[in-house]
Amino acid sequence: MTVVGRALLPESMRAPWGLAADFLTESHLHLTQLRGGIVHRTIDRDEALSLHGHARTGITTFQATLQHTLDTTPPSSKAHLVMTRMFATAEMLLLLLRWTRDSIEHLYDDTLPTHTPSAHQR
Repeated sequence: MTVVGRALLPESMRAPWGLAADFLTESHLHLTQLRGGIVHRTIDRDEALSLHGHARTGITTFQATLQHTLDTTPPSSKAHLVMTRMFATAEMLLLLLRWTRDSIEHLYDDTLPTHTPSAHQR
């Protein structure tokens, strides 16, 4: 996503765009750590929420940079079209992260009964 965006930007915008791409890379790293920690049960609730929060912050920062770039790009340009699609993709990522947050809350909810197999399932 960021490679295409960077290729279409004018030279003056490449440095801020590179920084924005770094935030996406960091978000991916945090989400990978979150997934691994949950799957292998090596992280607690606070660490899961922290990793989630870092990932969300990175994507939000990327989106803000993208919005600034969109505001300064001619609406009829190919770059504007690509960045509009990327902005929509970032919106979807943020929506998915809201669902992920809800899932984390559910996974670490101590008030829910744990599932134990019944006698006929054993």
